[in-house]
Amino acid sequence: MTGSDAFFGAVGNYFSVWIFCLMQIIPFFLALIVGFALGADGKGAAGAAKQGIFVALLSLLGFILIFVAMGVSGAPVAAWL
Repeated sequence: MTGSDAFFGAVGNYFSVWIFCLMQIIPFFLALIVGFALGADGKGAAGAAKQGIFVALLSLLGFILIFVAMGVSGAPVAAWL
């Protein structure tokens, strides 16, 4: 795969129908991160940024684990079909 293949694949993926599904949850995800960052009382800007990044990574890990579990649970059925 060349760099241009990867680039055009990413551009095509960005304009796919799945981005509209993600656009529905992005505001809630950002609100969660900002809410935790603003709630970091007394930690200063660096502490709030660290807490926001930690919450973002934890949320993404949760999404990853859920979708991996869904994929793994569907693999036996797909193999059978």
